[in-house]
Amino acid sequence: MVGAPNAVCLCADKNMLVPALFVADSVRRAASSGVQNFDVMIFTPPGDAADDFRQWAAGRGISLRDDLNLSQLQDVKILQRRLSRAALMRLLVPVSVAGQYRRILHLDADLTIHDDVGVLFELDMADTAVAAVPAGRVPAAERLEVWDWWRSHFEALGMTYPYRYFNAGVMLIDTEKWVRDDLTTRALEFIMQNGPICFYLEEDALNAVLDGAITELSPIWNFRPKEQTLRRLIQPVIVHYAGRSKPWKRFGRSKRLFENLDAFRLYEAFIRESPWPDWLATQWTVRDLVASLRAEAKYHLAAFSRSRANMDTLVETLFREYFEGAAFADVEQGIAVRENGTLRLA
Repeated sequence: MVGAPNAVCLCADKNMLVPALFVADSVRRAASSGVQNFDVMIFTPPGDAADDFRQWAAGRGISLRDDLNLSQLQDVKILQRRLSRAALMRLLVPVSVAGQYRRILHLDADLTIHDDVGVLFELDMADTAVAAVPAGRVPAAERLEVWDWWRSHFEALGMTYPYRYFNAGVMLIDTEKWVRDDLTTRALEFIMQNGPICFYLEEDALNAVLDGAITELSPIWNFRPKEQTLRRLIQPVIVHYAGRSKPWKRFGRSKRLFENLDAFRLYEAFIRESPWPDWLATQWTVRDLVASLRAEAKYHLAAFSRSRANMDTLVETLFREYFEGAAFADVEQGIAVRENGTLRLA
């Protein structure tokens, strides 16, 4: 295994292939000085990737693979309509590529890439199988009822205080240690035995079986755009558009008129060079535009509220204290730095 290559991996069904290719191509383009020390792969269910996808991907050094053995997933019931079976495929990838790749960086398809992710492969993960960005560490920044739900959710998963939950949208995985700890089988068994509480499916299952036994990364690797008040504190490598406000949707529910417009422009540039020039136009409707108009009006009404401004200030203060005090592995190892109050890639 020593010296085995690394890979960036995504999993996507046919409905998410364009976003997955966007992320994969962005990763490739962001490699420092054109030097790419990793392969880029997208795993799809058999038959989901048409020839035009395969040809376009191959021309850009991206491998589309449909060779995962999905038999382990056939008995898993997905109880949340918003989730796809493709999400479970990420649990199979580390076992499938173990022995071929030393490490893989799993990425969700709803991301934008802003710097070279390849430097993360040099992280010392000690004895852990997974490195990821913590989530839910600043409870006072959430509404009380939201934090109460999360706390009860962590407890239902069997996690122990202080609930070292992580977001699985970006995970650095040591394949040998993943296999050693049998994480694929354990996570799938947890889902099958606890389906109703796995609201976030494989993310909940991994958090339940690992219970905080991860290497913690700084938020530059998995930054949420809803935290715009924190952009002066963080210079992200990866921005994660979890939730309804996807970067390829120009308008939509709970999305302001010009929200994440910079990310949408990146998609426009990508689509112009692709065989699917009309794809973006199919991702929103007049109903979505009306929803964005309502969201914009609601935002401006709330902007006049002094409590809103006070909450933004409180959130920034709490997160600044957390960022400055937390022991992130990438910062401690010099891959990322704190400079003038900002977290960024070194």
